[in-house]
Amino acid sequence: RSGATTTANPLHWNAVMAAYKSLPDIKNITQADLAQLDAEITRTGKAAKALLITMGTQCPDGVTANLINGWRSGATTTANPLHWNAVMAGFAALVTLDNNQILRYKEFNCVTNLDVHGAFKKACKPIPGRLSLKGALTGFFEGKAVLHKDDLAEIDQAYAIVLQQQGGTEPRL
Repeated sequence: RSGATTTANPLHWNAVMAAYKSLPDIKNITQADLAQLDAEITRTGKAAKALLITMGTQCPDGVTANLINGWRSGATTTANPLHWNAVMAGFAALVTLDNNQILRYKEFNCVTNLDVHGAFKKACKPIPGRLSLKGALTGFFEGKAVLHKDDLAEIDQAYAIVLQQQGGTEPRL
C-alpha cells in the first residue's frame, strides 16, 4: 500500500468539488492571441502599464502590467477569459484621430483660440483623469495622440460649450 487516502469525507469532497466548479474557465493563449495583443500594442503605442492607467476603473481586479507582460513573453500561457477580454476591450477603446478629425479639431482650435485643456477650463468642465496625465495630448493636433473614445466625446462636449458661449458654430468639414 502506498499510504494514499482512498476515501474522503463526503462533506469535504463536496466542498472541494463546489470550490473547483466555481473557478473561472481558463483560456489558453494561442499564437493568434499573442499576435492580436502585439498588434494592439503596436497600433496604440501603449505598453501594459499605460493601458491599465487608461482603463482606470474598467480594469478588473487581478489584471496587472506583470500579467500582461507575462502573456507577451510566454511566461504565462493561460488567462482568465474575463481578464483577457477586458485587456482587449481596453485596447479597442483607444482610438487615433483620422485626418477629418484632425482637421475638425484644428478648426476648433482656430475658431475658439483654445487648446483642449483651455476648452475644458473655459467650459467649466473638469478634465477627465486620463487627459490630465502628462503627455496624454502630446501630438493631439498632429493625429499622434491615442485617446480613449470616451475622452474624445468629452473633448467634443467641451468645445461645443465654448462655441455656444462664443456664439460660433461647429466647423463643417
